Amino acid sequence: MLTITYENGQRALGTAWFLGPSALGTAGHNVRHPQKGKATEILVSPGYDGVTAPFGTFAVTRTYCDPAWLAGSDDAALDFGVLLMDDATIGARLGWFGLASYTDAQLVPLLVNVSGYPIDRSPRTQYFNGGRVEQVNPQFLLYEFDTEGGMSGSPIFALFGDKRVAVGIHTYGSDRVNRARRIDDGLFDTLIRFI
Repeated sequence: MLTITYENGQRALGTAWFLGPSALGTAGHNVRHPQKGKATEILVSPGYDGVTAPFGTFAVTRTYCDPAWLAGSDDAALDFGVLLMDDATIGARLGWFGLASYTDAQLVPLLVNVSGYPIDRSPRTQYFNGGRVEQVNPQFLLYEFDTEGGMSGSPIFALFGDKRVAVGIHTYGSDRVNRARRIDDGLFDTLIRFI
């Protein structure tokens, strides 16, 4: 779970996932929100269970998002980010997701999952849901399974035995459709730079 403070003083909750021992993938609007501005503080509480943070709470020391997004772009294809922590101990202890850039044919109708921290759950605990990828385009995955605010930044991932492979980053939801920034070749290359 992420606890985010923005430069306008507002706070929000979000989600991130380990993509390496000290790096987490998330939505770009957790780093720079179109209405709230840039994040001034982001705290990570891995595995938050509604009462306690069993693995502690850690401050993000550096962030990355596309420079155009950081400068104020509203291009949804740039809505991705990376959170970096100085200490790799917790990530090494908990493990991280694999990453993949799959073809359209591999993605539709791939069975995928989402795991994040919806703001409508009390107490705030991790929520899982899943279903099939319904549509793809070069930059987005579309799916109908349920998500809620606070889950932005969640991994969209497939299970292969005991391996979890992220294929997208959840960034948007409505009553009709949910959307993830697809991990295409370009985003894959960006993310693995931080592993």
